Amino acid sequence: MKKAYFIIFLHFLVSDFSYAQGINSNTEGFYVLLSGQYSNWVSNSNFFADLAELEPNGVGMNLEVGYGVTSAIRLFGSYAQTAFNFNKEFETSRSVNYELGARYTFNGSLNAFRPYLSAG
Repeated sequence: MKKAYFIIFLHFLVSDFSYAQGINSNTEGFYVLLSGQYSNWVSNSNFFADLAELEPNGVGMNLEVGYGVTSAIRLFGSYAQTAFNFNKEFETSRSVNYELGARYTFNGSLNAFRPYLSAG
């Protein structure tokens, strides 16, 4: 019986010290995200038929600026733009997206799998 109590005591002692050595991640505060994107244009429209066949690919960028209110809640604004004109057959067509929204993350910041719900 004393051996069981000693093992439990040792477990709590070691876990307390290992918590002090743990890695903490903080997602609160301002952040900036800049990324590139590759897109593919698909259309069944007669108006866009040539563009969809001859210039279906585009590259672009995405810029997101936000603020982490807590480790689970973020407010953000983003701008994304894609240009379709690889072969220079047509004038450049652009797709632009603006987004203002909020995001709730369900798991902690150290988890490998962090699903989120975004509205905006």
